[in-house]
Amino acid sequence: VLFSGSLPNVKVTYDPGAVAVSVQLEGDEKTNKLLRELLLLLNSRPGWQLPFEHTATAYHKKFGKQLKMKQYGVGKMIDLLELATISRQIQVLGPGQQRLVVLRNRERLHALKLEIIQMMKDFCRPRCSLEDFAPKYQKLYGKDLVLSVFGVTKLT
Repeated sequence: VLFSGSLPNVKVTYDPGAVAVSVQLEGDEKTNKLLRELLLLLNSRPGWQLPFEHTATAYHKKFGKQLKMKQYGVGKMIDLLELATISRQIQVLGPGQQRLVVLRNRERLHALKLEIIQMMKDFCRPRCSLEDFAPKYQKLYGKDLVLSVFGVTKLT
């Protein structure tokens, strides 16, 4: 026996008839589903971010269910957000009480691009003036257009 004991989220199966051992990460589907839900949650927020301490409450409010860390083999919210599957697209920034859960820059740019394309299709045919751009975005998505997260200070 090379390994004895248990690892969180790992299932080892041995089939003596086939003389095979398979290793499967359990919870991949659950973790991927959670990632999709967290992405939906952050996409509905201004700046694609929310205060770290409000993550579980916002999740419960949006999806009508509690976020149970134990289902993912962790005990703390920070450990949940640092799982490899989730941390590729979501990160925690800032110290202590000022921590924010945010989409990574690449994900934010992708989300903004999709939102702007949709807005242009729905509201800006054939054109949209810069003065109308932010109000139309707010009307469509119910959140302010926050370009400062990309270092943009004004549209020209």
